[in-house]
Amino acid sequence: MDKKVVCAVPWMHLAFEPSGKVIPCCLTSTFNYFSGDLNNTPIEKIWNSENQKKLRKQMMNGEKPEICVKCYKKEEVDGQSGRTHHNKQNQDLINSIKDITTEDGAVEDMKLRYWDFRFSNLCNFKCRSCGPRYSSAWVPDAKKLGWITKQEKVSNIENSTNLGTKLDFLKTQVPYVKRIYFAGGEPLMMPEHWQVLEMLDKEKKYDVRIDYNTNISKLEYGGKNVIDYWKKWDTSNGPRINVWPSIDEIGKRGELIRAGTHWPTVEKNLKTLAGLKKHIAIEPSITVGAMNVARLPEIITHLADLGVIGDHPHSPYQNFYLNLLEYPAHFHVKILHNRERVKIIEKLNKFIDEWREKYNVDITHRFKQILHELTLPHNIREAKKFLQKTYELDELRKEYTFDVIPELRPLLQSYTGIYLRKKPIAIKQKPSAFYVTWVINNICTNACSYCPPMLHNGSNHHYDWDHAKKFLDHIFEQHENVHVSIAGGEPSVCPFLPKLVKYINEKGGTVGVTTNLAKSVRYWNDIAPYFEYISTSYHPSFEDKEYFTKLMTCALHTKTYSRIMMDTRHWDKSVQAYKIACELKHVTVEPVRIMDWIKGDFTGCDYTKEQLEWIQDKDVREGEKKEFYKRNIIGGTLTNSDGSEILGFNANEMVNRGQTDFRGWSCDIGLKSIFVNFDGSLRKANCLQGPKLGNIQDFDNIKWPTKPEICKIARCHCATDVFVDKKDLSYE
Repeated sequence: MDKKVVCAVPWMHLAFEPSGKVIPCCLTSTFNYFSGDLNNTPIEKIWNSENQKKLRKQMMNGEKPEICVKCYKKEEVDGQSGRTHHNKQNQDLINSIKDITTEDGAVEDMKLRYWDFRFSNLCNFKCRSCGPRYSSAWVPDAKKLGWITKQEKVSNIENSTNLGTKLDFLKTQVPYVKRIYFAGGEPLMMPEHWQVLEMLDKEKKYDVRIDYNTNISKLEYGGKNVIDYWKKWDTSNGPRINVWPSIDEIGKRGELIRAGTHWPTVEKNLKTLAGLKKHIAIEPSITVGAMNVARLPEIITHLADLGVIGDHPHSPYQNFYLNLLEYPAHFHVKILHNRERVKIIEKLNKFIDEWREKYNVDITHRFKQILHELTLPHNIREAKKFLQKTYELDELRKEYTFDVIPELRPLLQSYTGIYLRKKPIAIKQKPSAFYVTWVINNICTNACSYCPPMLHNGSNHHYDWDHAKKFLDHIFEQHENVHVSIAGGEPSVCPFLPKLVKYINEKGGTVGVTTNLAKSVRYWNDIAPYFEYISTSYHPSFEDKEYFTKLMTCALHTKTYSRIMMDTRHWDKSVQAYKIACELKHVTVEPVRIMDWIKGDFTGCDYTKEQLEWIQDKDVREGEKKEFYKRNIIGGTLTNSDGSEILGFNANEMVNRGQTDFRGWSCDIGLKSIFVNFDGSLRKANCLQGPKLGNIQDFDNIKWPTKPEICKIARCHCATDVFVDKKDLSYE
């Protein structure tokens, strides 16, 4: 027999799939080659099925089976593979192959030395390169994507199969087992894994070598901790428990690539494993593809910092595996551009040299196959497929791969029009203006339960008009275009509001107001012409019988909005108000979902499913504009990651859709905006990021900002703040 061809596996192993299919070994899973099916064939016949016998005969005749190409291909590069590993551990079996194998390839006795029985696809992760075949968590997404239709969430080899009962079958093979490979799904979640441990414990088979491929998100199951079992295993010749945590990335990158990951939990469990080196040998398994190959130095270094890579009985500071991600092919490193891969090769070689110098260990052999694959030509077809598949999954999961992994952005730039999910990367005011948001008082004619009490239980005067005027004069001296957004409390009860809006107009600025229209029809008829817009709110708990008359009066003079508060305590009244407002030709109408601002208090916002659907189905009804309405200087251009631009985008829609997380962006709040609170104190913007700047009552001591802020706020909630110039620094 040719030692470069033969493998011990077909003579000592069968791999069970969660579906009941049986394959020669896990490395042949991407081929349509089955030894049998437990759903219709007894295990004894599968052991000597035509495909199983054919495989043995090919190897004995010196032929390399096509399904074994992964091992042979890897050996051509670095001389090592799963085949060479198994042969080294089972040399006695290799020597006996001719004696125990019949002419047609059959083997009389089924003695399974090596177990890789995946009884279930049960898993709590849905990794990008995986799928429903090996992950129950993947099934819902796969159905939404149209990949599958009928598959149940959990695939499981039932006791009613031709295996007999799972437990009885395992018992028959316990005398022969030397090595067990637990993979999944997620093995530490599977009842069968714990049954095997119980069986081995009962039989005191503490000499069996056990290898784990686990996402390490859980160490306990049903009140049992796997570490308690591991500590019983024989360690006289070193640990026999090998744990291969699947760690393809760290932090947010890991949570994207291996969806379901909560990195703090995984890192905590890794540290726990690092403290068990008397009982286990830990060797992180990194599946290397286009999404993480450039980051291997950072990943490996971080695992070393955690103590996971380092002290090891057989391979200190080289106790990790790099597994080439060959399938799906659109994740292969070949999808990266040649110029990018040249940089990656240089980076990896430098890292190998630095590691050798730091730890006196040569890890070149770990990288040999990866470095070889990086030299292969760029695969255009698979690169485009990667963009398409990534778009589909990002769209479904509401993720944005190219934000988390910026190294992949050159693919976006090369093959435009495939990945259609856009991400805002910059906002530019147009025209350029200075925005003043002014909470003019904290007293109100209403006391809505969904409004912070501080905005309606205060007083009407906290500063005088002279100080306010001096503050405004400075703003207009410094900026050509100024817009002032006035809110409260209820602004219309402020005695100097008419003076304020008229003064802003005289200075050439524009002004808008948010109000419940508390004042009379006559009041609004007089003051409305001075506003660029009037945004009104209808509150069913404090119904104003003249609300719609006032609304029409305002619309005669300026752009007017009606925001209907959809209070569940007065649902029918709110719905009726929405319908009436929609009949007003020049009024823009929006139903507003009330939020649970006070955690746990759902007063007015305990919506039924039908009510939520009603709100979601109602788009903003745009009112017609009159020719003489004032110009709108609040607005801007949004630039997307694909280079497209949207002029006059809707900031409120972005807020409502949760698309205003600008953390890490550079933002010009303070330089192009300022927030005046009801007590006269000044901040850079509505978000209140940064220190107080002073008070309009003490103008000479105001500290005017000189540089942008780096955003730290999870949600930019105000449309005015959204329009302030800002940019995602990671795209520069």
